[in-house]
Amino acid sequence: MSKENMVVMRQSAGNDLIHAGAGFVDTVNTKFGERPVIHLRPNGAARTEKGQHILVFAGKEMQHLPEDIIVHGDVASKNPQYVVYAGDAPVGSGWLKQGKKEFLSLVLNKSVDSDRLTVFPRAPSDAAE
Repeated sequence: MSKENMVVMRQSAGNDLIHAGAGFVDTVNTKFGERPVIHLRPNGAARTEKGQHILVFAGKEMQHLPEDIIVHGDVASKNPQYVVYAGDAPVGSGWLKQGKKEFLSLVLNKSVDSDRLTVFPRAPSDAAE
């Protein structure tokens, strides 16, 4: 995993954020063409039950989430802009948020029994036809 494309996961623990794992940005081929994705590796401290929130930030070397990831999001939108998968099953949704930096806020809709998650930007509606 190259530090230039690394992301970190955080979760709420009271008033603090704890380290919940790491991941990396990649590009994969899908039926919609080549798409950017984020592969996440939750650690033992990560809570992956239904209803849990996971925050994804750019790693230290990257400084900001890549443009090809954030271009699919809109900070003002309330509609899900990203889909979280465990294997081939969708397990959550995500939104682009703005704090001091842009980050992804993911919510798990199902409990996850996997040490790997993948975040895809939602497919463009015209590509789904």
